[in-house]
Amino acid sequence: MKFSNETIKNPIILWNKETESFIRNFFSINDEHFLSSDSDLFSFDFSKKNFDTIIILAELNWGGRRLQEFYGYSVLKQLMEENRLKPPVQILFASVLTRKTIFKLNITSNQVFTRKFPHLDTCRLQTDKKNEKKRSGLILPVKPLNLNEKKYNYLKYYCLLKTGIIDRLEHDLRNLISGYTTDKMKRVLQEMSINNNLFNSDISVLVSRLNKTGDEKLKKELPGLFEMVRQYQKELNQPESKKSRKSHLKVMIVEDNEESLKKLVNELSIYFNNIRTYHSGTDAMAELTKNALTYDVVITDMELLSGDFDDDFQGIDILDYCGNEHPYLVTRIVTSLTKTGLKTLTGKGLDEIIFKDVNTENIIPSFENLPEFVNKIETEVVKKRQLRKMQGPQLSWWKILTRQLYLFKINNPEDYNDLWLKAKEDAAKFIDGVFDCKNESEKLSSEFKTTKDTSDNPESGWSIIQLLLTHRLISLWFGVKKNWDSFKFNGSSNEAFANQSCFKTGIEKKSPKAYFTTFLGFSGEGFSTNNCKIIPRNLFPEEISWLCQKRAGSILSLQLNEICDDFLSVLEKIISLYDKTNIPDDISVGNALHIFENLLHDYNNGKIDNHRLSEIRKQIEPDEIDYFYDQIPVEFKRIIDSIRN
Repeated sequence: MKFSNETIKNPIILWNKETESFIRNFFSINDEHFLSSDSDLFSFDFSKKNFDTIIILAELNWGGRRLQEFYGYSVLKQLMEENRLKPPVQILFASVLTRKTIFKLNITSNQVFTRKFPHLDTCRLQTDKKNEKKRSGLILPVKPLNLNEKKYNYLKYYCLLKTGIIDRLEHDLRNLISGYTTDKMKRVLQEMSINNNLFNSDISVLVSRLNKTGDEKLKKELPGLFEMVRQYQKELNQPESKKSRKSHLKVMIVEDNEESLKKLVNELSIYFNNIRTYHSGTDAMAELTKNALTYDVVITDMELLSGDFDDDFQGIDILDYCGNEHPYLVTRIVTSLTKTGLKTLTGKGLDEIIFKDVNTENIIPSFENLPEFVNKIETEVVKKRQLRKMQGPQLSWWKILTRQLYLFKINNPEDYNDLWLKAKEDAAKFIDGVFDCKNESEKLSSEFKTTKDTSDNPESGWSIIQLLLTHRLISLWFGVKKNWDSFKFNGSSNEAFANQSCFKTGIEKKSPKAYFTTFLGFSGEGFSTNNCKIIPRNLFPEEISWLCQKRAGSILSLQLNEICDDFLSVLEKIISLYDKTNIPDDISVGNALHIFENLLHDYNNGKIDNHRLSEIRKQIEPDEIDYFYDQIPVEFKRIIDSIRN
């Protein structure tokens, strides 16, 4: 079966039993492709993905329903609400009527499907069948809509919900003001009547009255109706719960037009407590250069002027700077530029851009769904928090690699975990002597070559990074065997791991300094002929946890601020709440753990009153510590989990 130039091999077709034979003969497909009742639909497992397209007859009359109900749309809505469809999925509706005819007849809450999805005219199929000559397949003029994840979520969580429906009706009313026709006006009123439960009583009463009003009066009443809907949507977008729960994120807004800036602050201050504004791209860049760490969000206009001319730094420059130098900053755009061009220019999705309307009282139109815009910002800030302090090696090119690994962790968490898992497995095999008796080709390599093949093949590049991480873990295991001061490259057999037979031939010829600093990224501070100093704060969190497992007690003598100063700050607040004492900044992990264990003992024995316990729990809520949770030594995590529960 062909649609335009695309062949669909395995469709699932939702059709009426009475006309099933026609469509089966037309498409020359078997019974297993058809669903002809509610029971068929209920028993079918859409998760198996053994189909490539769903074709739905709009006029499904399953269970004695009338054709005028267009039950096919309700079926798709049901599948989406029950989470039985997983994007990507291709969907096409079919009907004995044209799409325009259905649009006029189907004035229901499901009308969004008529607007959004392509429709196949079955009368056209019959004509094509009569005219068909010798062809290998059917060439049809309609292509299914490919619902990727973004489109699917947009449809399910916006278009089909109250906010999306009212946004669209508000949009239709606005268009009627500039291009009024009686038919369009009556159609919008009919749709508002059907969705009567979505509006407040004032709007419902007005719509009911206008349905009985003559054309001239309708035209006069239109601006008033539009304003009522606009104000109602504004109230929906700014519920009391939002006003009372403002975000504490620190937001920078860059907008050169003073009037527009004032409107932006007025609207966004409903959601954000801490907003700082800049009229100039140059001033904003100067502030970011000095104090980027103090901000969470940067919202900028794209075109920034300085007098009559362009500012030296435009919105695109600010976006690039934040992305390259401070990837933890969440960036958004507010602009009046066209959607298509801006999306191409910035690489941002439309849900990351607010298209302002400078001619209205509110610079952000209500149909931009501001609460959802804010929610996505908050979610992204939490996700990116761990980029603020990227604990790991900072020497030479490792600084770049550390950042790349953290970005990889955010965007591909499963692959990131697999990378470390394999590195830890290989390091454990080395330490346990698994490689000792292997053939030369099966031993652990010490070649870290980067070639053109590596740049052209990302998987090869990640293999080299995994090998480097494995070498770091092995070095750490030997380096902290006696103390945290240094590695010893030469010496007794149990310390000179580089001379062991577990490695392929060649590592013994490497320069100690080059091996520990250039290749593995350990600090060269205090480096002598045979020693290399370890700086704990420049270890990855995964390396700390590795040492906790493989060298039990090895981190107890370290200062807590060397491993995770964020957690030290939290611990200081907790201990102050616990027994009103202060802990020193240079407290060791072991001493801090001892105090924390005392707290747990009192908690388990009911010696901490409810008020103090509630305040302590606030300090260790996921939102407060999750972005550095990986850096916390495992012994502390166990206590945190116990108190949380």
